[in-house]
Amino acid sequence: MADPADLLGSGQARMVAAAYTSAGVVSAVEDYPLSTFSASADAADVTIGANTIAAYGAGTERVMGASQDGRLSWDLVFTQRATPWFAADGMPVGHLPWEAMSWLVYMPRARVTGSLIVDGQTYDVDAPGYHDHN
Repeated sequence: MADPADLLGSGQARMVAAAYTSAGVVSAVEDYPLSTFSASADAADVTIGANTIAAYGAGTERVMGASQDGRLSWDLVFTQRATPWFAADGMPVGHLPWEAMSWLVYMPRARVTGSLIVDGQTYDVDAPGYHDHN
């Protein structure tokens, strides 16, 4: 997020994704208008455009989305395998008072299952992973 309260009239949400394959790296850095962003104050539910993170109860989250150019898409379930760690609370990350970040290492270790599609090639995922919130 940049200027989440749109105080300067430049508010936007950003989706960033990268896939590292034997054929190389495919990445996307995409800006979305603030109107496509939503988040819950009670759970790790976040939406940016058609990209979502949804909490499915304690310790399980589903991450789904795709790049706008269609090169990347994913549907992954993260299941917590280690105790969360609260790393920072209101840490300044800019010059303005609202430019602060809290950081919860929610899944320092997780089991990740699902699928990832990179340039039309489907990869089945069943591997260790990591997931945090900031």
